[in-house]
Amino acid sequence: MEEWKKNQKKSRKSEQDWDVVLIGSDDVQVPCSKQTLRTHSPVFKKMFMNKEQDCFNLEYPGAVIEVVVNYGYVGKVELDLLQSGAVSTDDEVRSLVQVLSFSRRFEMPDVAKYMEKKIGKFVFQKKEFGFVCAILSELWNQGENEGPFWDLFFKISIRKPEECLLPKQEAQCNKGAVVLHPRLLVDILAQIDDQIVAVKCLQKWEQTSKQEDEISKNLMNAAKRVDLKQLAYPQLTKLFENGASSLFPMERLLEALLHVGNNPKAETGQTSHPTCKSGL
Repeated sequence: MEEWKKNQKKSRKSEQDWDVVLIGSDDVQVPCSKQTLRTHSPVFKKMFMNKEQDCFNLEYPGAVIEVVVNYGYVGKVELDLLQSGAVSTDDEVRSLVQVLSFSRRFEMPDVAKYMEKKIGKFVFQKKEFGFVCAILSELWNQGENEGPFWDLFFKISIRKPEECLLPKQEAQCNKGAVVLHPRLLVDILAQIDDQIVAVKCLQKWEQTSKQEDEISKNLMNAAKRVDLKQLAYPQLTKLFENGASSLFPMERLLEALLHVGNNPKAETGQTSHPTCKSGL
């Protein structure tokens, strides 16, 4: 009981009301009332049909569970239970997406609608496009990579690839493309026209990934679809000076340099940029 008291929200009823404990993926315990949760979620209602069971393990961090449970008591989403102050890191944005995922999975439409608006306003009104990759990554991890909300952020990553995939505040706030699952990164790169952005993203991924077989295969396939001949001469030269890599071998770099050197339009970066097609 003492462990429960540490997690009690002041606005909740006394511990006499608690008859169930939800345990987060981080082992944090969130005590609450079955009746309160039944009222707000048909999924909880079904889950609590076994009256004898009073402890449930959930696949969400304790702080995320706390936000949703607290909604059942106070009737509003209090995100200060997740973090203090404004959102400023990838992890904080991921927590917002986890609350959204939780509310969807437990069929709490009011919470889900509130979180969709909250996340949307944060990105689009404040122009925080550097967090788009973290949002897509967490939606992907939660198995929610479809529907209008997913499409909204997937499309903005294609329309604003440099802002979303290569954020300027990377060290302080967000890591951009490197947080994406390699298959998701490949899908995005296959639809953007800016080939230098594609090259930079793949280079960053190569530098930070563990080079597992599946990851390497996905990155190699994406690199093969990048048309180096579309790059301007200064961009190619810089890429050449950085040295060859497993993704962009010397043979391809030299071939692209020769092509651009013999093509005046290509040298100034005036070649067309057809959209690459994903082969995965």
